[in-house]
Amino acid sequence: MGASHPNKVRCTSMSSHATPSPEGRPPDHPAWQVEEEPPSNWVAFYPGEEPPSRDEIAQAIVEWIGEDARLGQTESGDDGPEMLWNIVAELPSVDAPVVLWAERAAAVPNAPQGGSDAALAECRWVVRMQAQLGLSEPAEDYFVLMSMLAAAVPDAVAILDVSSGVVFERAALDEWFLHPEAGPNERWLWSVLALATGGDAGDGAVGDGRRGMLFTNGLRRCARPELELVDLPTELGEAGVTLLGAVVSLLLEQPLPAPGEPIEVGPGLRVTLRPWREVAERLAPSAPGSVACRRAVADQGPSLEGHRAVICDAVDGDPDAPTVWWPKTVIDRLVSGHAVLYAGTRHAEATARRARRTWPDFATAFASLQKSEVPGLKDLAHRSFLIQAPIAPPSAQRDGALPEQAWFRVDGFDAGFIRAALCATSITHPEMREGHLVRLSPSEVRDWRVSLGERDFGPDDPDALLAEIDRLRGVE
Repeated sequence: MGASHPNKVRCTSMSSHATPSPEGRPPDHPAWQVEEEPPSNWVAFYPGEEPPSRDEIAQAIVEWIGEDARLGQTESGDDGPEMLWNIVAELPSVDAPVVLWAERAAAVPNAPQGGSDAALAECRWVVRMQAQLGLSEPAEDYFVLMSMLAAAVPDAVAILDVSSGVVFERAALDEWFLHPEAGPNERWLWSVLALATGGDAGDGAVGDGRRGMLFTNGLRRCARPELELVDLPTELGEAGVTLLGAVVSLLLEQPLPAPGEPIEVGPGLRVTLRPWREVAERLAPSAPGSVACRRAVADQGPSLEGHRAVICDAVDGDPDAPTVWWPKTVIDRLVSGHAVLYAGTRHAEATARRARRTWPDFATAFASLQKSEVPGLKDLAHRSFLIQAPIAPPSAQRDGALPEQAWFRVDGFDAGFIRAALCATSITHPEMREGHLVRLSPSEVRDWRVSLGERDFGPDDPDALLAEIDRLRGVE
C-alpha cells in the first residue's frame, strides 16, 4: 500500500467549507473525547564529538524566536540520570512550556529501521524536545517548534518526530522549516502506516484477496482519534491513503460527529466513524484490524488500541451488518475517477504554497526535457508533467461555490502562461472532457506532480526532480 498519484487514483479535490474557529465550533461528540492529549516528542541527532552546551542552544533559541522567549530550567534534582542539561522555554506563540534537554544517544521509541539510519546511529548525542501542541492551531505550533529545534541545533543530521515516527533529514529541515518562505503544514502532524496480510478475500474483495489495514500515527496529540481503514484489499491502498488524507484534513478543522453520523467528504460522498473495538470484534480473527490481529502486532509498533476510529461506509441498510467494513462506496468512486474530495483549508493552502515556491524547478525540468536532443525525452515531457488548478464552478451555482481542483497535463509554456490539457472529464463541468485545452497562469497552480518511470516527484522534492532530469539527459 502506498501514496496516491493522479495517474493511478483519479481524484480531484475542492477546498473545504469555511473553516470554523476551533474555539467557537461545537464540541466533539463525547464518544471521542479524552481527558488529556499526549505531548509531542522530538529527537535531534547531533554528530559532534562533544554534546552541544546549554548556553549555545539557549542563545540559538533566543536568536530564532526573539527576546520574547523566556528561558529557564528545572531543578537539578529533577533531572534524569541521563540528562546533561535542560531548558524550559516559554514561547510567545505556543501556549504550553517547551522542554529541551541533551543526553547521550540511545535507542529511541518508534525509530525507523534501515536506510539512512546509519548516519543517525553514528551520532553520540541527541537534543530532545517535548511540548504540548495547542488544540486551536496544532499545525502552527508544530511549525514553530520544529523550526526552532532545527535552527537551535544547526548541525543536527536529522530530527525524529517520535509521535509520528517520521524522520526529517537535514535537507528537509532546511527546505520545509527554515526556508524564508516556509510555512505550517498540517500533513506533518501525522503519518500513515500499513499492515498487510494474506488470506481469503471474502465478500466485496477484489484482485488476489490480500487484505491490509491503513492507520494514522500522530493525531492523538491533536485531540483526534487515530483513523483506520480495516480489512481493505491491498490493491486499493492508494485510494485508501487519499481518503485518509482527506478525512484527516477535514476533521482537524471540524468537530467530531457521533459514531455512525455521516461525514460529507465530497459532493455526494459520505463516510462514518466507528469506535475501533465495535468494528474489530465483528471482523474474522484473520482479518487486518481484528482484535486478534491487534494483539499479534502489539509489540511491533504503535498500539492499535485506545483512542482510535475506523472509517466506514455511510449506508442506508443495517449499519451493524455491512458487506465490508471499509468505505466501499467512496473507495470505488476514487478508483473509477469519479470522486471529488474536499480538502481542508489549511492543507490546501500549504500545498499551494509549496507548489508556487517550487514552480521554477518544475518549469525548468519540463523545459530541459522538451529541449533535449536525447530520443524520447520530448515525448516524456508531454506525458509526465501534471499540474492541479481550479475549474470555476458552473454558472448555475450561486456565488461562493467551491471550485473543483482538476489535474491537467502540461503541453508547453506561452508568454508566461501554461498550455495544458485536462486529464479527465470534469465532474462539475461535464462539458469539459478529457483533453480539453486550457491556458493557465502559474499563480493558479495548486499542486504539481512529475512521474518519471518508477519515481514520482512533487513540490516536496524539487532537487531530486532536477537531479533525475540531469541523469536522463546524460548531464554529469
